[in-house]
Amino acid sequence: MNSRKVVDVALLMFSLAVVIGSCTGDYPPKVTVTIHNSLEGGRVLGVQCPSADDNLPPQLVRPDESWSFSFRENTWATTLFHCSFKWPGEEHHKFRVYGDTIFCKECNWYIQPSGGLLNGDLYPFDD
Repeated sequence: MNSRKVVDVALLMFSLAVVIGSCTGDYPPKVTVTIHNSLEGGRVLGVQCPSADDNLPPQLVRPDESWSFSFRENTWATTLFHCSFKWPGEEHHKFRVYGDTIFCKECNWYIQPSGGLLNGDLYPFDD
């Protein structure tokens, strides 16, 4: 099979997958990111989570509460969300909450002074 036919077959298969997934309502799958305020001392957590496609408005998350946002992955699976965090007595901290090496359908982040916990793994802040 020549290379042109291989490309044509690959594009056809990809197109069929998109159409079938779109018809069943699960393509691309919905992703929900939840930010839990796990700071001690009753501190309010300021959060902002932009991506190349969306710039979500800043949020204030009270102690022991959470805030969530949902989205669908872009066609090329390159969606990235970086969040910045601020609380009284601290400078801004940031890290990636979705994309690149972090993929999940239900991303539950527990924010604490040392970073974010996801599935028991600590991801230190990037700063």
